[in-house]
Amino acid sequence: MKIAVALLAFVSVAPWAPSQPQPRTPWTTSRVKGNPEPPKAFVAEAVFPRLAFSQAIELATVPGSNRLIMVERRGKISSFPTRGDPAAADLVLDLLPLQPKLDHAFGVVLHPRFRETRQIFVCYALTEGLPEGTRVSRFTLTSLDPLRADPASEEVILTWKSGGHNGGNLQFGPDGYLYISTGDAGPAAPPDLYNTGQDLSDLLSSIVRIDVDQRDPGKAYRVPSDNPWFAAPGSAATSAIRPELWAYGLRNPWKMSFDRATGNLWCGDIGWELWEMVHLITRGGNYGWSAYEASQPIKPALVNPGTPITPPVVAHPHAEAASITGGFVYHGKQFPELANAYVYGDWVTGKIWALWHDGKQITRHEEIADTPHAIITFGQDDDGELYYAHYADASTLHRLVRNPHASATAAFPRTLGATGLFADVARLQPAPGVYPFAINSPKWDDGLAAQRHLALPDTMGLTTTVTVRRDPKANTIKADYATRWPAGAVLARTLTLGDRAVTTADRAKPIETQVLHYDGEAWNAYSYRWNAAGTDADLVPAEGAETTVRVAADPHAAGPRTREATWRFASRAECLRCHSTWHNGALAFTPAQLRGAGVRQTATLIDHGLVNADFFEQTRLGGESSVGENRSARALLHANCAPCHTEHAGGAVAIFLNQELLTPQLNVVDVPPTQGRLGLKDPKLIAPGDPWSSVLAVRMAKLGSGHMPLIGSREIDVEGLKVIEDWIARMPSVSTAPKPWTATTWDRAAIEEGLASVSGAMRLRRAIDDGRLDATQRTQAFAIAWASGDATVRDLFERFKPEELRERTLGAVIDAPALLRLSGDAARGAQLLAPDGKLAACRACHFIQGQGRQFGPDLSRIGAQQSAAQILESILTPSKIMAPLYRPTVVELRDGTSQAGFVRARGAKEIVLTIATGQSIKIPLADIRAEQTLTTSLMPEGQLQGLTAQEAADLVAYLASLK
Repeated sequence: MKIAVALLAFVSVAPWAPSQPQPRTPWTTSRVKGNPEPPKAFVAEAVFPRLAFSQAIELATVPGSNRLIMVERRGKISSFPTRGDPAAADLVLDLLPLQPKLDHAFGVVLHPRFRETRQIFVCYALTEGLPEGTRVSRFTLTSLDPLRADPASEEVILTWKSGGHNGGNLQFGPDGYLYISTGDAGPAAPPDLYNTGQDLSDLLSSIVRIDVDQRDPGKAYRVPSDNPWFAAPGSAATSAIRPELWAYGLRNPWKMSFDRATGNLWCGDIGWELWEMVHLITRGGNYGWSAYEASQPIKPALVNPGTPITPPVVAHPHAEAASITGGFVYHGKQFPELANAYVYGDWVTGKIWALWHDGKQITRHEEIADTPHAIITFGQDDDGELYYAHYADASTLHRLVRNPHASATAAFPRTLGATGLFADVARLQPAPGVYPFAINSPKWDDGLAAQRHLALPDTMGLTTTVTVRRDPKANTIKADYATRWPAGAVLARTLTLGDRAVTTADRAKPIETQVLHYDGEAWNAYSYRWNAAGTDADLVPAEGAETTVRVAADPHAAGPRTREATWRFASRAECLRCHSTWHNGALAFTPAQLRGAGVRQTATLIDHGLVNADFFEQTRLGGESSVGENRSARALLHANCAPCHTEHAGGAVAIFLNQELLTPQLNVVDVPPTQGRLGLKDPKLIAPGDPWSSVLAVRMAKLGSGHMPLIGSREIDVEGLKVIEDWIARMPSVSTAPKPWTATTWDRAAIEEGLASVSGAMRLRRAIDDGRLDATQRTQAFAIAWASGDATVRDLFERFKPEELRERTLGAVIDAPALLRLSGDAARGAQLLAPDGKLAACRACHFIQGQGRQFGPDLSRIGAQQSAAQILESILTPSKIMAPLYRPTVVELRDGTSQAGFVRARGAKEIVLTIATGQSIKIPLADIRAEQTLTTSLMPEGQLQGLTAQEAADLVAYLASLK
């Protein structure tokens, strides 16, 4: 009865209930098929079709028998022959009857001498959060052909905390020792919940190495004496370190393997926000988590100073991988072209890569297959041939075969006119069966206007299904919706100059058409660049491109009313950062976006069978109207920021800006920033009532390094920024910060005072945007701001510069290798750091050749200590590696004041803190209320963004010469 009532409730809110579908013209002109790139060398082939597995987790080898072992998530372990077409697998062990609270089975491996010892080792996890919830157990084999283990023979030999990341892979090394991978036991977010990645006092986030053939007192194993942190019992120096550790700094090491030829240990590590990694594991190695994820600082203050961080061999961005699965070095005979290649894949994208490594560096790396499968594990047989398992309720097994079409030329349309989307390309007249649509809250496209079209093959439509279920924990009934797109679906968006046009006639001038194509397995993104005549558009290369367009200048800017703007055609990888698997590709064609654009559109989509009624019954996300003057702050954040800032989606910080969340769930209100203070005195991501001290608003307002949104935006959304600032200003708070609507007299003194701080500069910039300063006052403000020693202040006013004053500066995206290839002039570089140079402010913290202030590191001999590449890296990412001596600390005193600097000495009664003036002050411990070590450097970000490429090269050349 309750379920029936719930269904009636869902039906009652449907916005449209047509009596019968309306006739629809089929779309038959589509030529958007395939891919513009050459086909991959390999494709997937199904094997062992008669075997039935559910939620496959692991494939392991039974040496010398031409058999593989399969582990299923719910604990069933079976073996089957790799020859012929087996009809069924033989049960080895079923863990679930033995452990009713089992949550996950993970790894299995036979003892290297299993025929003699009759031992098999299994890793599994019980309920999350148990201190000893993940286990490695030893079982006795009662039969060798087929394999069968005695459930009653279990001996638990090692345990660690269970959680979302357990690792759980087991491999015996060439040395005969058992290697075990462990995760950080935390959830997907926040990163490294237990701060264990750099901690050697537990077994988490590590590779463990033990001897299962001998026993230390009180243990079911022995710790090998050549483990890197091995020490005799009772050794004070290492008593807190687990001697079982072989390597550490891994988030969730998912599948490792030893190269049969070299003994090298390879490991895939599932990343957090930006990267998926492959590591070559060595004795005592530190792989960075959670101080870093590849090159991205996460919690740099946690870095273990005892071991240098070893970077990954490969780091894939989330545009091409989202959950790495480690594989094997290929030593089979079927594919000589893959000899000695490490072959691995990705669970989310289904891609498979091969890399060749000479022991020091990669000599070759390529994507060899793009499969439709969720690759959960690889396996290899006695002959070294590879298999992989597809994770599903009904899992399947596959292997690679050569692609018979690998040499074929792709027939993908190279012009927009060839796609079949438009009957008249120049006029953007859609082809029969292609439908225009509008959305509720468009993303910011640097002020350009957009026209959108939907094209579904023939008369196909989106199919949305709803499943009603009871949630026993909450005692509620929920509805789960799933929308399936038809293969061949296309979404197109054409960007025209719109409000950026210099003349009315240019408003409709097209710049780019972006195409999303669903091939039945995944979304793919392409861009077409319009020609000058506006008659057609050409396919943009995979790496993207840039062009310049003449646009109207900011109405409050100095100089002429027009200027040259750079337009970036995003690379296909950049496009997929937003149109990712986490968002099912399509961001605009969603119920919330379409419903708010009008009831008529909703009716048309349903009546023509493009969607079904269930599509619009899905949960509403916020208000319906968010265009024009009624733009909603939450809708704006959802459209522009949530593609990265939702769980798992690639944002570098754990904030969540999707519209369906309540504001407290965003993790931004009153939260300190983790990626830089931007020169603010007391920054918060959002400071309630104070937009001028809110990092979120500053990042939207500034150009240069740290500008957000990171992808697809090079101009400031002035009106959108006002919406965000007003929203923050109205948040309940005890803050006394001036509100955006508060009148202020901006005379010369007030302008100078405002531009002395970032928060003041934010207020002044807003006053200019609101038209509260006359031309003379704006001129005064611009002159002071452009000459400011604070990079953030300069960035806030960069958009007001006339074209003739704009240098071709590096901006936010800096190609470090390209800079290093430039020939720099050390003499010119020295002038940049002179008292009247662009970077004179550096001397306020650094001592250089007898001048400056001794606060930060002395740079007088920096060239003898670091290479040019290291110097450049330290400037570009000052928080990446901080020497312990220069790790900043904020001390809050009991009188309400605070001091920031570097702790130089710590005694029983006081600390010595060096502050920004260069002075060292003594602070009694009794006066300290709180003390916090910061994870970000006190060196400002974006030091190079205002330099030209040649100036940056000159600076590096000068610093490298200081020996």
